[in-house]
Amino acid sequence: MLLSQIRAEDGMLHVVAREGTEAFVICDCASTYDLARDCANRSITLKQRIAKLGLGGAVDVEGALAQGRVLAPIHHPDPTQMFLSGAILNDAGFVETASAVATAWTYKGDGRAIGAPGMALLVNDRTLDRGTGPSVAVVYIVSDSGTPFRIGCAMANDFSDRILTTQSYASMAQGGLRPLGLGPELVLATLPERIRGSLRLVTDADAITDISVSTGQDGLKAVITRLERDHFASGSLCQPGQLHILVIALGGGITSSATIGDMTTLTLSGFGLPLSNPLHQAARRPDVPVQINAL
Repeated sequence: MLLSQIRAEDGMLHVVAREGTEAFVICDCASTYDLARDCANRSITLKQRIAKLGLGGAVDVEGALAQGRVLAPIHHPDPTQMFLSGAILNDAGFVETASAVATAWTYKGDGRAIGAPGMALLVNDRTLDRGTGPSVAVVYIVSDSGTPFRIGCAMANDFSDRILTTQSYASMAQGGLRPLGLGPELVLATLPERIRGSLRLVTDADAITDISVSTGQDGLKAVITRLERDHFASGSLCQPGQLHILVIALGGGITSSATIGDMTTLTLSGFGLPLSNPLHQAARRPDVPVQINAL
């Protein structure tokens, strides 16, 4: 089953469940976050809860995507309580580090860094590199009792500054603080044994880069299970209501440099409709150092 969040033509937010080509609005469901938190607190599966709530009208998800009405498949009402972390997974299914001295994890920001399908991802003019690569985002919610639950996974258009991330341990964290496209659909299933697909970078309607994605079958689930265990070992990351997104860079973190105006389109088998995001220039900030004031 695939979940998406769609803005109806009257402006209302609907959570939509899709199996095969048929998609329907979930009745009495305000958001994917509310649905997931309710399930976590009840200790029931999302599919069980959706069956209990029932399905309403049919939805053309592909048509809504073309019209720009598909949002990120999940969001937190307080984006500062949505935490993004990243790791690199090579073709054999093992975690790699960005440099010899770096840990497997990088902090990528909070919910304000997430862009919906089709939404322009903004980079500032001080960026040394606009590296983009195929990624999968695994999404978790923490119940009111402090227990993490895996909701599902979605495609991610992940941007990072590859020059900064390899310069030093200190600059690695700064290089990972870039926008992240998420969606369009959230897969409610166990983690796949193998992920295949492609990432296409297009400039002026011409494909300039095609990256093939294929993860190894052995060890993928085991590695992500270990990452989950390490991530949620800290009590500060098990606070009620938090959302966590673990962004796994596929193919050993293979990336391609994008330029302003490029369109990145990611397609992965079993993850639903393709994810496309254009890259735009953020508003120029004053070329002065940030001033820290004392109270």
